[in-house]
Amino acid sequence: MAKGIKMSEETKKKLSIARIKYYKDHVPWNTGRHLSLETKLKISQSEKGKTITEEHRRKLSKSLKGRAPWIKGKHHTNSSKSKISKALSGANNPRWKGGRRIRNGYVEILAKQHPHCGCEGYVSEHRLVIEKYLRRYLTRIECVHHLNNIKSDNKISNLVVFKDNSSHRKLNFDNLVFDGRVNS
Repeated sequence: MAKGIKMSEETKKKLSIARIKYYKDHVPWNTGRHLSLETKLKISQSEKGKTITEEHRRKLSKSLKGRAPWIKGKHHTNSSKSKISKALSGANNPRWKGGRRIRNGYVEILAKQHPHCGCEGYVSEHRLVIEKYLRRYLTRIECVHHLNNIKSDNKISNLVVFKDNSSHRKLNFDNLVFDGRVNS
């Protein structure tokens, strides 16, 4: 109610009922309407440079204080969480791309059983290619180098394995574990 206006309890009750009826049937003016690009630009230009005053900021903060977030009090049980997780994992997930992704230009393959997989279960494809060829796992310090510097080109003839990262940085071909150039 507006400040300074005195009303009887009966009047307040009537206003409350009228307000409820109004909002029950009320449809906002912009429901289902789309603004043209020109109108959006005009609105954007008119809003530029405007700042919220400290007093307005304080009032907003005060009005929102104590208001619970929309999800507050609505939690899934642990059993339903695990069911949701299982139902949307792997090939059942709509964003599933076959267990293959590209990170920083390197192709990664989902291999959760691999001893050197990351926390999400992915291993770089070039490491898997070399390991398959050598018939053993690479150690964590062994470093794979792409000869043509194309990170996604994982042909065996394009890969070289250095003993450690120091040799890789210096491109010291004396400390090679595997040389793809010889096998091509």
